[in-house]
Amino acid sequence: MSEPEEQKLGAIRVNPKVRNFIDEDASAAHGRFAKSVRQNPLQIYSATLNYLTVLFGIHAHHHVSLLSTPDQVRDLYFPYLAGLTEDVFSVGKYMTENWVTPLDQSRLLRDLRGALSGAASDWKAAAFKFVREAESAQEAGSQTDGRVPDVEPHFSARASWLKDRLRERAWNASDPHRQRGPDRKTIQKILRGESVRVDVLEKLANALSMKFAKVDLLDNPQN
Repeated sequence: MSEPEEQKLGAIRVNPKVRNFIDEDASAAHGRFAKSVRQNPLQIYSATLNYLTVLFGIHAHHHVSLLSTPDQVRDLYFPYLAGLTEDVFSVGKYMTENWVTPLDQSRLLRDLRGALSGAASDWKAAAFKFVREAESAQEAGSQTDGRVPDVEPHFSARASWLKDRLRERAWNASDPHRQRGPDRKTIQKILRGESVRVDVLEKLANALSMKFAKVDLLDNPQN
């Protein structure tokens, strides 16, 4: 990664409480992107679009865990997503300045804007669901011994989506791993609606693409 690109990525706003998690996931995502481009330079357009969308998801995912009330979702998370959209868009603009024609850059940035808009809408819904479940857990804790169980975002739409993808391929929970996807334990976690990292979802999409029909990371529901 070049120093100017590192500076651009470093300019993306991050809460210090989740910076280490984001840095780790973002570094891994960039490594996969660079490897993909080296192996198939002709796929740089789709690889760049996919990488930037994954980068957005990494930031959005980790910041959800900081929320505790619906007011925080509206007053803090919504503006944060708007800023994150512009930050990632700026990274995309910088990355495409030298290696594509103005027409290609314009097309990629248009597609990126649409992808980020859709992802932001999905994360807004996921954030509200997360805080509602956290509040329910808080109420349940106050009615018992006062202990509040840990609550993570619940991704029921993603679980249902994956069940359909496995069914249409006649696959069980072990088959994605045979195609270099997540292992059985992780697949079962997704099927239970539990949270997983964005890079795991990327591996899942690649594995599912090995049979029946290509699956893009953007096809995977964010709630």
